[in-house]
Amino acid sequence: MGEVDEMPAKAEKTGSHFREKFTPTHRATDGHWVRSKAEMLIDNWLYMSGVVHGYERQLPVEEELYCDFYIPEGKVYIEY
Repeated sequence: MGEVDEMPAKAEKTGSHFREKFTPTHRATDGHWVRSKAEMLIDNWLYMSGVVHGYERQLPVEEELYCDFYIPEGKVYIEY
């Protein structure tokens, strides 16, 4: 029988494969292009609240992992 690779319960955002497969489709108020309406709402809230943030920043680990949002003040990584 053939082996089937099972997807984990939550797909990790790794490497350029994820970025190519799921291109941003929503534009937030601050100009960030994000991948979902929910991420757009979060981005807009951060922007309207005056919270300096970045979208899809690489985590400071050896693996190539990304978080949805990064808040430099306090070095906060947010995964939605």
